[in-house]
Amino acid sequence: MPDPVIYAICLALPSRTGLTIRSLRSLMRQTVSNRLQALLVSRSWEEAYDVLDHLSIRGHNMNLRPLAEPGAPPARLLQLAVSAVRRDASGSDVIVLWDDDNVSHPLRLERQLDCVGPRLPCYLSSGMWRFYDTDELFICDLEVPQQPLLTRIIPSTMMVRVEDLRDTDLLWGGRGSPTAAVGRSVQRRGNSHRLPGEFALVMVGVRGDNAQGYEYHRELVSGSRGRPVQWLMERRSLLRWWLDDYEIEAGGLWVCGVDGVAFRYTPAVPAADLPDVGQPQGINRISELLDGGPAPS
Repeated sequence: MPDPVIYAICLALPSRTGLTIRSLRSLMRQTVSNRLQALLVSRSWEEAYDVLDHLSIRGHNMNLRPLAEPGAPPARLLQLAVSAVRRDASGSDVIVLWDDDNVSHPLRLERQLDCVGPRLPCYLSSGMWRFYDTDELFICDLEVPQQPLLTRIIPSTMMVRVEDLRDTDLLWGGRGSPTAAVGRSVQRRGNSHRLPGEFALVMVGVRGDNAQGYEYHRELVSGSRGRPVQWLMERRSLLRWWLDDYEIEAGGLWVCGVDGVAFRYTPAVPAADLPDVGQPQGINRISELLDGGPAPS
């Protein structure tokens, strides 16, 4: 049986061309990029082609095609994208949501693909939260047993088989992120595979225009799900080693715990100095970054 094709759907919200480019660059750096078919869904053909033109200039050649309907609401755009995927895909192929304001580690899709199955979508339940206004980076683990199941996933990281995504999942009430709404709808129907502890796989970008609001994310990272300074300091070398697989600007980031600043991270190779093709210089295995994994030399 052939390996499943991965259909990535990136819903680009208006006037966020720069964010979308950053997000898609991390998609194109995935270790399974040879199996990726990507759809950039926008309400503006002009903005969609601005993104494509930039990525072409930077040397990318992944199969990425635009899909636009001027003025369409986000729910309609998602419906168009899924319909387009269904025309080309088999039932065992998978759909993954790709938010335009998040970036991901090169191993994210490889790890999720190992876990997704029939009627078993896969989500991340740990990650990093980057606050662009303060250059702060927090690590959170949402897998808290006492919390409701729907709060223990990052819904916009959903990967699901094409045959398991229903039309009713694409209905959006107009509140919050449309991609997150789809992820929650699929989660409500039953079992899922979650990847707690693998916080290296996604970096959630937080600005004032996030669908759930800035204060929501601030409260999330400052609560019981956030990691403390001591936890971060014990893994300082691992965190630096692993962050080097992201594209981060020369100014770096403050790595913070719920109880203060742990350390300053400065990238070994700033984003502006990376090759145009955007390939990672050396991918660090996520399994070695978890608790108990070996430290780099």
